[in-house]
Amino acid sequence: MTDPSLSSNFKRAGVWRRLAALLIDVMIIAVILQLCALVLFPLTHGRIQFADGIYAINCSKLDSLPAGVAIPADFNANVIIDCQNSVLGLLSARTLRVQRVTRDGAITKEIHIDSMLDADGVPIVGLSLGILLLPLLLVWRFALDDRQGTPGRRICRTRLVRADDGSVPSASEVRRRYLFLLAILGPLIIWPVILSFFPVTALPENVLIAITLASYGPALIVGLAAWRQVYVRSDTWYDRFAGTSVIRAERSTIQLESASFSTAPAMDRFAEAGPAVLFGDAGQTAPPEGTPISAASPPPLPPPADQGKRSYIARHWRGELSLPLSYWVNGGLVGVIAGATIAVIAGLIVHEQFDAEPVPALLWMSAIWLCVALLTLWQLVGIWRSATRYRAAGKGRWGLVAKVMVALGAASTLLQFFMQGLPQIAGVAEIVAGDRSLGPHQFKVLAYGEMLEFSGGIKFGVAKELEDFLSAMPELKTVRLDSVGGRIREAQKMSDLIKAHGLSTLVEKQCLSACTIVFLGGKDRAILSSAKLGFHQPTYRGITAAERSRSVAAEEERLQKLGLSRAFAERANKAEPSSMWFPEGSELLREHVVTRIVPAQTRAPAKLMSDAPISSSNGAATQGNEPVAAPASPQAAVVTLPRDLVQRLQSSKPANRVPSSITGQK
Repeated sequence: MTDPSLSSNFKRAGVWRRLAALLIDVMIIAVILQLCALVLFPLTHGRIQFADGIYAINCSKLDSLPAGVAIPADFNANVIIDCQNSVLGLLSARTLRVQRVTRDGAITKEIHIDSMLDADGVPIVGLSLGILLLPLLLVWRFALDDRQGTPGRRICRTRLVRADDGSVPSASEVRRRYLFLLAILGPLIIWPVILSFFPVTALPENVLIAITLASYGPALIVGLAAWRQVYVRSDTWYDRFAGTSVIRAERSTIQLESASFSTAPAMDRFAEAGPAVLFGDAGQTAPPEGTPISAASPPPLPPPADQGKRSYIARHWRGELSLPLSYWVNGGLVGVIAGATIAVIAGLIVHEQFDAEPVPALLWMSAIWLCVALLTLWQLVGIWRSATRYRAAGKGRWGLVAKVMVALGAASTLLQFFMQGLPQIAGVAEIVAGDRSLGPHQFKVLAYGEMLEFSGGIKFGVAKELEDFLSAMPELKTVRLDSVGGRIREAQKMSDLIKAHGLSTLVEKQCLSACTIVFLGGKDRAILSSAKLGFHQPTYRGITAAERSRSVAAEEERLQKLGLSRAFAERANKAEPSSMWFPEGSELLREHVVTRIVPAQTRAPAKLMSDAPISSSNGAATQGNEPVAAPASPQAAVVTLPRDLVQRLQSSKPANRVPSSITGQK
């Protein structure tokens, strides 16, 4: 039992205050896990996910179970759903839910089995970061409850104290409290781990229900009991076991606790000197009779002896520097220098590798924004604490002005991250994940090896595939294009390869956006009269107005180097990214964008050749383990794709560089 005198000196925290503190801590951990998932999902091709945060969900019904999903034979599923969780279009989880929904009058019964899917929708056994949420919450509170508490506790002004005198609990008391909690919540931690890594779907339905009830039932019962105890402002069963209590701390208490926490070594030294030092009179060895002893109002303590030995960084963080030094030097000058350095690094490393080496670019961008967050946090916290000291000393209203500017700076940084940083990270991660928004792409070998057709989106790795085909097809003359565009850098690589091999390009249907760069690499550039060439401004996620201007200027220069006039290059980049400019055929001829236009009714001469595909899927058409050679023809040489090319394109993984197949989505 707790000391009854505690109620007269302290107010126990109410149920809503404690619940709010818990939710804040859970949200902080969930945000951290979700940020990790946004980076790890594309890097691991969906094998590490997090489906428990704040996200947009897009679900679609499937007609049948995907291959590899195991459910009990008697489950009788009638609903199959593929759900994708995303933040700003960036996937963080993908789940297959198999449901059996039955209705008996007004009662609807639903039983479901969830399976993890990878980025391509293939069932896998992966790691869900959601199983770390509860363990991390317990570890975090355990690590901070013998100090000033977690951010949730501090924001909601609650503290964990000793039940007998209201002082800071010892490490052993905190350890005893959380070990007892761990014993009760252990099944809630273990059962999700078992579900994640072991195939339990083969167990009978009644067994699954029994295990689930056994895992969650005790925690639910004791949780409701604890809720009732907190509601009546009593200590919970686990606090009674540990000898602790959760109290409501007033604002003055928080300030005094902050000061006493930073001067813990000095307090230890005063405690060794005896109570006489603590209570004033050298001859007085105890407080006057009737003086209440409360940890909520400790006596003032001198500054720590090692204050002058602290580093400059630590002194700013603690608010020990003067307000002008903290604000103008650390917040202003250091911010400008660090911002310029980060901008240079981002420009030289990240944007140069944006779609050339997306995995390093993703890691660099994540590291850069992490540094920005840490630097901003250090600056703002130090200025805020220095302004608090400045106002407490009664030196004027500049402390309030500094706090207002700190709040505006924090809002500006968050806005910049959500409007620019997070979309850019999402864009690079989308490249790593395979640019699913561009759709599948496909290569076909036609006309007995004299024509190669490319259709679909221009994704990362497509230029490498084109290079493999060119090296294996010495008789190739024409590259036929049918694409909505894609990545500019990949398109430029494809254009350079076509130009280096002296090939012609042909468009029979459409060639839009970045595809026009590939088309302009041809020596002879032909289109059907019904075909469309479309131009617009370059763009990417999170692009700023300044970056858009630079990108447009660079694209205009690129088009002029390809032989187009300045007026045409400027007109091609006036169209917004969401629109498209389709020049007339006469203008395309006049500007030398195309060298000839073939009437649609006669079709292109190259098309009149046989379209029997030599390679249309998985690198090459094969018979058994041998490549298939085209039949001999007086019009074209026989082409045989080398065995090493076939094996390389068939066995490559879709995660980073070469797509898993010549036909299909990365």
